[in-house]
Amino acid sequence: MCSARACWSWACAPRPSWTCARRRPPTSRTCSRTGEIAWLGALSGSAITLVDSAYGANRAADVRRRGWPMDRYSPAFQATAGGRVLLANEPGLLERLRARPVRALTRHTTTSWTRLTATLESVRDTGIATEHQECTLGFSCMATGLRDQNSNLIGILGVTGHTITLSSQRLVQPLRNAARDITRTLTDTPM
Repeated sequence: MCSARACWSWACAPRPSWTCARRRPPTSRTCSRTGEIAWLGALSGSAITLVDSAYGANRAADVRRRGWPMDRYSPAFQATAGGRVLLANEPGLLERLRARPVRALTRHTTTSWTRLTATLESVRDTGIATEHQECTLGFSCMATGLRDQNSNLIGILGVTGHTITLSSQRLVQPLRNAARDITRTLTDTPM
């Protein structure tokens, strides 16, 4: 569980101004609400760059295994929940990626563009992307987009955890609440 003893990982990337909340950082609150690894990515050029994460000391080894920044053109991109949020938001990017086969990272990776397109439709409808062991065996992830006052996608908030303990049903509402709180901060704060 996340607590005062939580470990923090700060990326080398500059922190966008919208990550500076007036209260505890949004990843800390999300980690406390979910008990999972919480992460915040900003869209930067052709990548999603990790700008903040929070996790309990028991998850430090898990966090070190992740690769950031995550390039939009990486073969792994469509297998991640964060990548799916971005692909659901950018149909042009999806069309560019369709020119290549989907690479299986694990035996659970969706490798059919037809199935992946249906998954992205669900992300557009619900605002939540999930993946279960599609990127890394033993881990699952859920993510949602963060939008500015003009509804532009500017970042992604996600939670990652061990597949056996990460319950999509349990995490949907805390993830939506955290994204809503961040959006309120963005719309209440002059940019």
